[in-house]
Amino acid sequence: MHRLSLSRGHLIFFCLIIGLYLLRYYAALPNAEERAVQRYQGSVIQIQGMIVEEPIPTGSGVRARFLIERIALSTRWWPNTSELTLRTDGLKDLAYGDRIEIRGRLDPPSEYDHPRVVGGVQTSSIKLLERGGGSAIRRALISTKNILIGRLNKVFQEPYGSLAAGFLLGARSSIPQSIIEDFRRTGLTHILALSGFNIVIIINVITSLLRPLPRTAAGLSALAGITLFTLLVGAGASIVRAALMGSLGIVGGLLRRPVRSARMLYIAGYLMILHDPFILMHDIGFQLSFCATAGIIYFNKRIEEHLSFIPERFALRETVTTTWSAQLLTLPLLLYYFHALSLIGTAVNIFVLPLIPLTMLGATLALMGGSLFAAPTALLMRLMLWIVGVGAAVPYGYLDFS
Repeated sequence: MHRLSLSRGHLIFFCLIIGLYLLRYYAALPNAEERAVQRYQGSVIQIQGMIVEEPIPTGSGVRARFLIERIALSTRWWPNTSELTLRTDGLKDLAYGDRIEIRGRLDPPSEYDHPRVVGGVQTSSIKLLERGGGSAIRRALISTKNILIGRLNKVFQEPYGSLAAGFLLGARSSIPQSIIEDFRRTGLTHILALSGFNIVIIINVITSLLRPLPRTAAGLSALAGITLFTLLVGAGASIVRAALMGSLGIVGGLLRRPVRSARMLYIAGYLMILHDPFILMHDIGFQLSFCATAGIIYFNKRIEEHLSFIPERFALRETVTTTWSAQLLTLPLLLYYFHALSLIGTAVNIFVLPLIPLTMLGATLALMGGSLFAAPTALLMRLMLWIVGVGAAVPYGYLDFS
């Protein structure tokens, strides 16, 4: 009887969380007023509004998420609250919070656009109306991030400055495309994404520095540091997932009630999809991060039991086990989205992953201490790029099914 009651309770709870998610999903879809602008697809429109996300460089221009405030129809301006993707050529001096007036052709949204985006505009003219809109805190964080990226680019020569900015701050836009392609062919693009490793470093550094203080003070400081770092680097899906799991672990420790990793993953994932219900089906970063973490949690020990023949020296067995555990659930997604498979990934991981902690430590010290730590860190990155380049050039090491 007890088991039946427990099963029924779990079923009711499961139905409730699914129902809550569906309500949140349909409530977040663009309403009729926001979709009304789609009737002008294919036409040249004139609109005013604000850039609501940090623009992404695209070679000759930028791409940015744009919130319409009003649209010109005939001789009058009409209010509107639709979201568009703004694409420009030849103009890069745009920032989060800029209020602008643009003119351009309204196109349908692309498959990569957020579901709240109802179209895209390829601009033919842009007029800056006002700077400094949006959240002052967010502007300050973006400015701080750009200052840190500039500092890394001064300390390191290219491409090492861009690579260090990718490791520490998740800024990948300046990394040469040839390097990104090599990482992709060797199955190592996850190294360029911020993840749990960054959060672990923050937690360890803060708690070590504040060890003389009470546990509560150190824990709360670590939570503040995690939150600040997550906002600073742009709160992408992988780092938000890691930050939430790390925060749950800290809270559990402070309450002396440790939380299992699987439970932390589920709680973090559910909080994320409640905040943005579209990431479950439309955010590749969220899907890959969640599945990779789930694979490590559920399959790491089981796979390790069958790899006893691999020596533990230099964390060799751990590296192979973690790599295969993560790939077990991400492989179907990688095949579905990218139609490709890296056969050389495990071998390259064995040589590259041990370099990551040292590289991140060196880049952090170089950021704070200047060129004293830059030279040895640049050597590590040079070695890493050489290994990745050799792996990417291996015949049949990368299969493209597209």
